Amino acid sequence: MITGDAVELKSATIDASGADGGGTVNIGGGFQGGDPSIPNSQSTLVDAASVITADATNTGDGGTVVLWSDGNTSFEGQIYAQGAPLGSGGLVEVSGK
Repeated sequence: MITGDAVELKSATIDASGADGGGTVNIGGGFQGGDPSIPNSQSTLVDAASVITADATNTGDGGTVVLWSDGNTSFEGQIYAQGAPLGSGGLVEVSGK
């Protein structure tokens, strides 16, 4: 989880992959900004050199990646939430209020 009033990722690599299923990455807030346990940012920026991964590498489903802000959300990087060969893909949300 990465939170703050203004969140910026520049040339970042975040990997929440797991052998039996992908993990969860929350940047700037929770799903649709509605998780009260995660403070929402006012701006979230992810540059083109950043990569976020939440893959299942052996078995299971891909993970969850959420990028959120209550104001300006800008995303230019890459996100992966792939399932293993017999698993399902994960959930990716890049959104704002």
